[in-house]
Amino acid sequence: MSHTHSTTKRRTFKHLNAYQRGQIEAMLRLGVPKVKIAKDLGIARSTLYEEIKRGTVAQKRSDWTYYEQYFAQSGQMRYERNRENSGKPSKFNAAQDFIRYVENAILKDKHSPDAICGRAKRMNLFEVSVCTKTIYNYIAMGLLKVKNIDLRQKVRRRKRKEKKNHDDGRTLGESIDRRDPLVDERSTFGNWELDTIVGKKGTDPVLLAADERKKRKRHLIKIRAKTAEAVAEGIAKLRELYGAQFSQVFRTITCD
Repeated sequence: MSHTHSTTKRRTFKHLNAYQRGQIEAMLRLGVPKVKIAKDLGIARSTLYEEIKRGTVAQKRSDWTYYEQYFAQSGQMRYERNRENSGKPSKFNAAQDFIRYVENAILKDKHSPDAICGRAKRMNLFEVSVCTKTIYNYIAMGLLKVKNIDLRQKVRRRKRKEKKNHDDGRTLGESIDRRDPLVDERSTFGNWELDTIVGKKGTDPVLLAADERKKRKRHLIKIRAKTAEAVAEGIAKLRELYGAQFSQVFRTITCD
């Protein structure tokens, strides 16, 4: 007796799309077992494992220890890059000399991506290069040796008027006085102001307030003191909270 119908569903090995990658990231964050994720998405476990490997990025905690986390954006961009590489050379591959130069300038010389890209363009150092925004995207996707936490916030000294007994005068980020006038227009998201809130009693905790100028979003972070070092620790907590998205969310940081 022959069977004309099968009750076993054939697994399809279609390429994942951006929405499915977002589902994978969300379920992994919720602790859903990988076997169930593959079943819910209707994909083979090997496909899921390969995708997780593709989109996993090393992150650095505020205590300088590392951990790994899957990001849908990283998986999608690496997938697209691999498809592009199968045909013609991508801009990323063509700009490898420039990429190595950027990595070295950030990790060893502690320069910012904007300063590095500007200098390379002014001096015409490379035949093929990419813009500052693309460098930040590469970092967010985990394509470079540089991590978001390697991008230093600028530390400046400035004199305080009419105030003799003060803490360390260093501030993290640009001073409000030196802020780009476009930031004052509140036309774009991602421009933040930092300030510290101190209670009336000496035993009250110190809070670091980060306020976004356009959406009026606020973060309050408890820090140990009203010092530049404590503020830096507070910013490190924000970096850990946002992970690879930090540079997109915090485009500029200014201090009062």
